[in-house]
Amino acid sequence: RQRGLSADGRFLVIDSNRTLVDGDTNGALDVFVRDRQSGALQRVSVATDGSEGNSHSSWPAISANGRHVVFQSLASNLDATDTNGVTDLYVRDLATGVTSLVTVGPSGERLTCNCAPLPVARLSGDGRFVVFSADFGLGGGSLLWLRDRDADHDGVFDEPGSVTTTGIDVSAIEGDLIAWIDSVAISNDARYVAFSAAAVDEHYTSIGMRVYLHDRTLGTSTRVDRPLPGVGDVSATSLAPDFSDNGQLAYTSTAPHLVANDADAFADVFVYDIATATNTRLQLTHVNTAFSHADGTAISADGRFVAFTGYADDGVGSWRWNVYAIDRELQASFD
Repeated sequence: RQRGLSADGRFLVIDSNRTLVDGDTNGALDVFVRDRQSGALQRVSVATDGSEGNSHSSWPAISANGRHVVFQSLASNLDATDTNGVTDLYVRDLATGVTSLVTVGPSGERLTCNCAPLPVARLSGDGRFVVFSADFGLGGGSLLWLRDRDADHDGVFDEPGSVTTTGIDVSAIEGDLIAWIDSVAISNDARYVAFSAAAVDEHYTSIGMRVYLHDRTLGTSTRVDRPLPGVGDVSATSLAPDFSDNGQLAYTSTAPHLVANDADAFADVFVYDIATATNTRLQLTHVNTAFSHADGTAISADGRFVAFTGYADDGVGSWRWNVYAIDRELQASFD
């Protein structure tokens, strides 16, 4: 559910507990970036002075320009201002070598516990904005935040005094109350933010995992996985939103009736057109498979290609995960 490749495909970010570089002696899960052009591999989960983290780091995402990586870490020595002893988010500028703490509230608040769900984050295309989920315990406050790493607009990121955190109010959307956030996404131009979240109704009864879209320009929020008019709503699981650069949002969902002729509860992949507020279901052409679960959605910048992971019966009595890709132009699929 994280962005693992830069837009040009040159830089690949992963996490691994293997010793992949010299000086890796912490015995912990670390974050690495591979330059697929030069073959160089560097560790990302280190402090600005190069010190290795003293605990695990994982869940990396890279900016479209390949310069910035955001990741989750329990290490306490990656940023001198990190003193809370819990899992935080960090961002590393691969050009300057600066590692900075992300999970800081609007007035300097910090996370206080390793409570599930742990914070997750994604980066805008140039790395300036970090959208992340976190509960700072502000009492009814936001669970979704935007970190501006260049609030003074001088082109220099992470300067002391020039970084701000702003809450995005998504506590209630079209009657849904947001309980907690599972995954987040931000468009490369930073106008749109999407997230999947556990929702409850006015009686605090669970109504499933749903996908929502926030327009920062208009200040509006809407539910993406809404059924067609005249069809009843059900509790379902919608996950892993991801943006193209041309106004499309891909995600997975077990919800029926998002499109015509889809009444089952199997997991499908959908593309939501932001301009028309309509969903399109994507289908595999090379195999006939019904997924009980699907996740890990990724859509190309031009919206032509969509990839995802699906969990299904392999035809010989076992259930397994597999990775699939769909070419929307050729109407072809692959695994």
